[in-house]
Amino acid sequence: MKPLSFQFSQEIQNLYVRDDFMGAVAYQFLSPPRPTPPQHKGLVTSPVSEAKRQSLSQPKLRLRWLASYQNLGYILAAFLCGYMWFGMGLVGFVILGILFGLLYGVMRAVVNPRPKTKYN
Repeated sequence: MKPLSFQFSQEIQNLYVRDDFMGAVAYQFLSPPRPTPPQHKGLVTSPVSEAKRQSLSQPKLRLRWLASYQNLGYILAAFLCGYMWFGMGLVGFVILGILFGLLYGVMRAVVNPRPKTKYN
């Protein structure tokens, strides 16, 4: 099974370049595309394949913040507090976390304007 970033690459690209509110929210959750160097005819600039180069030039879902032990510790501490104080189970915690994450992204899209780049 392909990762979500590859499976829905065209939809993610279309959402990322929109100039409306949904594009601003998508900007908060998607990593920007990496610029690719211009290709010159007859010159080999990189051993990266054309398919890999195209995948690097598209926005992707950004979950790198989960790779930090500190953030995972915060999530575990929040789950334990919710479990001990409110009797919240794992499913309720995940749903609440998704709702708070979406609310956070919407608030950041409202407060922080999207910088003007060539992708806008």
